[in-house]
Order: sequence, then C-alpha cells, then structure tokens
Amino acid sequence: MSFTYVIFDCNKCDFHGNSTITWGDYKYVNEGKETNVNRDLGWCFECNKLVPIEDFSDSDRVIDLIELTTKELEAKANNKFSISFSKRDDKVYLIKEILEYSQRLKFIRERIGSEKCLMCGSMEIKPFDGDYSFEPKEYMKRPFNSTKNTGFIHPGCGGGIIAKYNPVRINLESLPRYYSIDGKPLNSEAE
Repeated sequence: MSFTYVIFDCNKCDFHGNSTITWGDYKYVNEGKETNVNRDLGWCFECNKLVPIEDFSDSDRVIDLIELTTKELEAKANNKFSISFSKRDDKVYLIKEILEYSQRLKFIRERIGSEKCLMCGSMEIKPFDGDYSFEPKEYMKRPFNSTKNTGFIHPGCGGGIIAKYNPVRINLESLPRYYSIDGKPLNSEAE
C-alpha cells in the first residue's frame, strides 16, 4: 500500500524533514511477547531533528476498550444459549483481549511522563504540537503548492516549521524496530 507524506522545512534555516519517519513496524519486546509501540512525531534535542517519539496518550482509549470488552464477555457469559465451542472460544478471546488491554494500561501508567525518542532513547524530547494535517479538498485543488505554517517553533533556531503536502505516493518497506519495555532500542535498525 502506498501513502502520501508531508515535507517539513524551517522558514529561517535549512532544516528539512518529513513525516515518513513515524512509518514502520515498532514493537516492544517483554518476556518474549511483542506489543505495538504507539508513537507520534516529535523533536529530539539529542538527535537535533524530528523523530518518532513514544506516545502514551491512549490511556483513556485503553480504559474504554477494557470496559467494552468486559461488557461483551459478561453478555456472552449470561447468554443461556452459549453451548457451542465457538461461543466458548469467543469468551477465551475476550479474556485474552482484556488481559492485553490491562497490561497496556499498567504499562502506560508506569511510563507516562518518561516518553523517549525512538531513534536514540533520549528523554530530551518535545512532542510536535503543530498542525500539519491537510484537508483533502485543500490539496486536491493545488497538490504541488499546498503549504501551511504548522505553528511549531524550530527548537534552537526559533524559525517556524512549514509543512508541504507531497502528492507523490510512496511505499516503504522497513525492518521491524524493537525496543525494551523502557523504550531503549534493541536492534541497530532503530538507531
């Protein structure tokens, strides 16, 4: 599958970056189990560039998923006609889902506030607090000339980061990047 991406430039210096840095397969490895790494765009003061950073802002969503899955399980448990094996398998699946969500919530609560750069492992990061989204109708009219001021100030420079929509579709195939549960890169591809 191919995707479009956004190019970033500073209006004061020669800084250049793009949104593809957050693409790929990022996984935590803990006790032989793999879990997806939620990530977002941010600035790393150690790398001195835009990088993917850990994102733990999904705790409310995880709580909602636990409650929803628990309600589904309760409904199946109270169903008098759940004699078939498939209904039993559904219950087992829902229990496993609840356990996974609960582990994710525990992990988020332990790590929130200690998010790291997924390139170097530094905690000296700043989430990208600008807006680089483009409305479909906006860039369809003039796809090669769609730019916007993101509102993100380039750290150390003071210039503004400008986003430019790139209509070229690319397909990147990347090796998985693995991290310890505390956010440290485990393989050289993450560096």
